[in-house]
Amino acid sequence: SVLRLRLKNVIVRSQFYLISEMKHAYEHDTLTDLYNRNSFFDMTRKLLDEYPDRRFALVRFDINKFHVFNSYWGEEEGNRLLRFVADYMRLGSKNVEPCTYARINADAFCICEPYDEQEISAQVDSIRKALQEYNRDYLIEPCFGVYVIEDPAMNIVAMLELATLASKECKSKYMTYIEYYKPDMSDKVLQEQVSSPEYN
Repeated sequence: SVLRLRLKNVIVRSQFYLISEMKHAYEHDTLTDLYNRNSFFDMTRKLLDEYPDRRFALVRFDINKFHVFNSYWGEEEGNRLLRFVADYMRLGSKNVEPCTYARINADAFCICEPYDEQEISAQVDSIRKALQEYNRDYLIEPCFGVYVIEDPAMNIVAMLELATLASKECKSKYMTYIEYYKPDMSDKVLQEQVSSPEYN
């Protein structure tokens, strides 16, 4: 009976461990171990619902021309750079409460945090300097797109799309590392779509 009890305990612990591992794998990005896209959407929705009276910003950033870096230095070095960014993000988020953060895809990362323009600007400067130190033989430039959340009930995917528009606008400007979303960015995209041959 003692042996059966011990065996049962071992099986229960093993099952618990397996379930925990499966849950972690489902919620996290395999390369960086940050939360993944779907987890970010779920956690951010809970965050905004929990703090309805606070103003938040959704910040999306990536590495400008990451594919060029990846081609020049190789995929292994590209992955090392992504893990470096993830570690830096994980460490920096400890000073920002409450917040959610994740690797969205490829070289794109996202954080939802209380809106503070000065704090966001300081974060941009901090990661820019860190990336300059990371590889002095290659200019690594981040691009930040910020959507200041006006309607907390908005779909999180839609918020990310607006932050992405701001990020793309940032890429089109020399020596500009951060752009805030403005409604005319959406108008510009719509105008481009209407005037394109495929649309017509």
